Amino acid sequence: MAGIRLIFTDMDGTLLGRGGILSEYNANVLRKASDKGAIVCMASGRPYWQILPHLVRLGFNTPVVACNGAYVYDPATDEFLRKMLMPVDQTMKALSFLDEHGIDWSLYGHYTLGSPTPRSVFANHRGEDDNLEEEFGAIGRVPPAHTILRTQEDYINELNKGIGKISAIGTLETLDELAEFFEKENFPGIQMHKTGSVVRDIVPTGTSKWEGIEILAKRFSISLDEVCVFGDNMNDFEMIQKCKTSFVVSNGDERIFPYATHVIDSNANDGVGKAIEEYIMDNIIA
Repeated sequence: MAGIRLIFTDMDGTLLGRGGILSEYNANVLRKASDKGAIVCMASGRPYWQILPHLVRLGFNTPVVACNGAYVYDPATDEFLRKMLMPVDQTMKALSFLDEHGIDWSLYGHYTLGSPTPRSVFANHRGEDDNLEEEFGAIGRVPPAHTILRTQEDYINELNKGIGKISAIGTLETLDELAEFFEKENFPGIQMHKTGSVVRDIVPTGTSKWEGIEILAKRFSISLDEVCVFGDNMNDFEMIQKCKTSFVVSNGDERIFPYATHVIDSNANDGVGKAIEEYIMDNIIA
């Protein structure tokens, strides 16, 4: 295996265990890899504000690829290296379809959250409460306010704030209908990713985690051959396919297994940490 200088990991379904919890084992392994000289970054469907508490717990201030690549943000310099936002007109058509078919949805920005129904601001992308409330309390930071969107004007106002993705949660039947809708409409400005069995993310066209990784590798003057990635689902497909050293957890979508260097233990069994110790740690170059 080539020397590794830059590690990217997806979060939900990959690094984080059940309930969105970062295990102490995985956290310690990531810190150890960082201490040896690797730059460890998150490449997630989550917005930055849902990633932040985990970074603080890890003691990292590294850049993030957020909202499936819509944002590439460096907290050390408070700089956006990439910001791709949802086009209002096309997004409004998608939101109308979601409303008409009873599909639950939320709009995520860099530090914003809006939806038509009340929900916990600490819910993860599957709509389940995770440990973010405790994490925010521990770091003394305030999460974004949850904006309730009741009218079309509310939708447009929220979109005009700058939105990186829609997270939609439905049944298999309604999500199949959503896929057919996207295929029929062939939107030029928005696209859809599968991010969970009943979760779909709608993002700006051209958004991908891999492009965010390319941006950060260039920023750090690191060859893409010195990058490794960890993922689990179809929104990770491009980075799994294109990265020379790629890992998919065994609980992931089997369609991406053939494109990974290794299929590793599940997120519930700390697959990321185990793989870093087995394959990466001795190959880290500072």
